[in-house]
Amino acid sequence: MGQNETNGRSILAVEDDPGIAAVCIRTLNIPVIMVTSIGFELNIKLSQQMGATGYVTKPFAPQDLPDKISQVLQDI
Repeated sequence: MGQNETNGRSILAVEDDPGIAAVCIRTLNIPVIMVTSIGFELNIKLSQQMGATGYVTKPFAPQDLPDKISQVLQDI
């Protein structure tokens, strides 16, 4: 979701802006997998602290995303 004013972390930021997406994610326990080109350890940790359940860094192998989805679904 790396677009103009919206990115994955802004969707997770309930405290900053309790938008409908963030409220639904928290209330319904919807898993969120961040797919990003930013692979810095700090960004990964921050995303996890904000509630992301998975993190995939681009570019990735075709099987990486389905594997991460399977892993997240097994954990819930």
